[in-house]
Amino acid sequence: MSMEKKKIKIAILYDKNVWLEYLNQYYDVEISESPDYVLCDSITARECIKKYDCIRIIRIGENLRPDFNLFDYSISFDQIDYDHRNLFYPLFMSYKNDLNLALNKEKDISENEVLDRKFCNYVVSNGNASAPERDYFFDLLSKEYKKIDSGGKYRNNLPNGLPISNKLEFQHEYKFSLAFENSLYKGYTTEKIIQAFAAKTIPIYWGNPDIGNDFNENAFVNCHRYATWSEVIDRIKELDSNPDKYIEALKTPICKKDSLFEKMIEDSYLKNFFDSIFLQPVSEAMKRTNRNAGWGAFYERDAKMLDDMYNNKMIMTLYRLYRKIGRIK
Repeated sequence: MSMEKKKIKIAILYDKNVWLEYLNQYYDVEISESPDYVLCDSITARECIKKYDCIRIIRIGENLRPDFNLFDYSISFDQIDYDHRNLFYPLFMSYKNDLNLALNKEKDISENEVLDRKFCNYVVSNGNASAPERDYFFDLLSKEYKKIDSGGKYRNNLPNGLPISNKLEFQHEYKFSLAFENSLYKGYTTEKIIQAFAAKTIPIYWGNPDIGNDFNENAFVNCHRYATWSEVIDRIKELDSNPDKYIEALKTPICKKDSLFEKMIEDSYLKNFFDSIFLQPVSEAMKRTNRNAGWGAFYERDAKMLDDMYNNKMIMTLYRLYRKIGRIK
């Protein structure tokens, strides 16, 4: 006899179909304009604050910290609990298809095919405001060892000059993939390393210094494991020039035993977090600073005022002009 599902009234501001499919497995979901809960991400956070005064849950996909004055719960890159209000759930966990391929990458590998592939690829769409280490190592490895093929919009060096249409198929043509994050932060692991694994290539990874806590370091090149960039290049050369070692690394499972990663891929990991929110009375699930009085009211007011400024074309034109003048100076 199946248990009756808890009914939840929710607004979903991003990836609506994906989250609906997931939540419908465990709850009786009603999409509502007057919800008890709202689920947003970093991009839709301002809309969430401005429009909804209910229980706010934010999924953080950028290298940002959760703001518990404005949000009741967060799903983020940070390994903090904060009274059960945050779940450590890196962005790569949301790429279910790529994750499944990555977890099974060692199956059906044709050794002759992979050893005959090109050297290394690099796929970046936007190079603005990214860590300088990414461009530095791209140039260094290309100069000191072999040319890297860049297939994204940023620093594209393919013969036709056009960005690739299918990242997975493009990466599959190469032995290595340069998988550098936009910035360095503990726990900040996006889809880059997972997509490289999914393409059955060996990632050259930089970004999360603790990446080795969850991912098997024998399956990829962890730049954080080495004291210098020269040592990183030596490891790449070693794998590239030794077929047995390359195949061994390629066939190594990505998940480190007894790691938090092992727990995260279990269905119960994310479900337990949502249960802790939805299965308690709505009145008790509201955790953020009191938004009706004291500093909580000021905090909410300022956030909404800032959103009004962002949406004011004249103010934003003056702001951009101010920044442009500052750069010229």
